[in-house]
Amino acid sequence: MSTKSSVKEPAKAPAADKRSVAPKSASQEQKLKAELVRALEENELLQLQLLQAQEELVEYFEQKIQLESKPATKSKADKDKLAQLADENAELKAGLKKLASELKQASQNTQQIEEMELLSLQLHQAQEELVEYFDQKQRFEHLYLGYKARWDRLEKRLPSYVDFGALEMLRFDNVSDIPTLTWRIKEYAQAGVAIPELQFETVLHDGHPGIGLARTDKPSAVFVPKLLTTNPSYLSSFLSYSASEYRQISAIVTIFEQLEASNWQGFEFPANFDASFWRPSLKTLMLQLKALPPVLRYDDVVLKRELINPDYEHLWLEFRGLE
Repeated sequence: MSTKSSVKEPAKAPAADKRSVAPKSASQEQKLKAELVRALEENELLQLQLLQAQEELVEYFEQKIQLESKPATKSKADKDKLAQLADENAELKAGLKKLASELKQASQNTQQIEEMELLSLQLHQAQEELVEYFDQKQRFEHLYLGYKARWDRLEKRLPSYVDFGALEMLRFDNVSDIPTLTWRIKEYAQAGVAIPELQFETVLHDGHPGIGLARTDKPSAVFVPKLLTTNPSYLSSFLSYSASEYRQISAIVTIFEQLEASNWQGFEFPANFDASFWRPSLKTLMLQLKALPPVLRYDDVVLKRELINPDYEHLWLEFRGLE
């Protein structure tokens, strides 16, 4: 029970853990060693008793043979002696059987003690490793908090900063009436929002570029900036984006600008993809998106309180993520 209580202590004081584990383990090891020595001594004593009993059995057996080899006319004393030897022989065999059983049990006890000693050593080693892992965990937590604080300061000073792992083109369609490119951004992060995968589409409608997020809980809403005033469907899609969703579209523009500035260095286009056909359209899309007028957007609206009077009604609404 002492080892279990020492395992639970590292949560508060790992150093104290190391001091408390060692004495208990040393005491337990000394006790196990003493039991092992006692079991070995008992084992040796049983072996000596068994050897002595075997010698006596041989001696009684020889005496029996001598008596049985005498002439048929045995005296009553010889017969009594023979019967006595037979009784002693039976008792000796029973004693030998009992000694063998005790010797086997002693051997098993010795093996169990050795196993207990090995388990005790393994437990002591596991406790030391647990203290070491706990110390490492505390160091990593301290490093994590430091990195997180620096990241929070960076996002506060640069609210439009975008971080991402990689940009991939999943597929392209050049033969449909509205050619489409499907993209994926891995490990997207901006303004405290982290998304493992951000998928979106870029399209060409009558030569005009457009864009739309692949939303899981809503239908895809592609819009073409140049056609917002003439196509009500595109205008509805443009206005349907929440503040955080449209922030992702702005981040896509930033990522495309970075790639275009580096001449798409390091980006792998799919085989048979005509980059010279699509790159001018992507440049135009970036310029048109940045030129769009600002729109009031929000992420969610909640009714906080409602007050109904005979002559008027009062509603208290809370807009979240308002931009």
